Amino acid sequence: GAARRQCCDIKWGRLKAAIDVRLRSCGLHETITPPK
Repeated sequence: GAARRQCCDIKWGRLKAAIDVRLRSCGLHETITPPK
């Protein structure tokens, strides 16, 4: 249902944020996302 989907989205959002932080700390974030 919608509630489960929202929970999944929140979990994915946290996972993506954690990955972004790790990539930034490794200096790889710039190679994955274009510079603004």
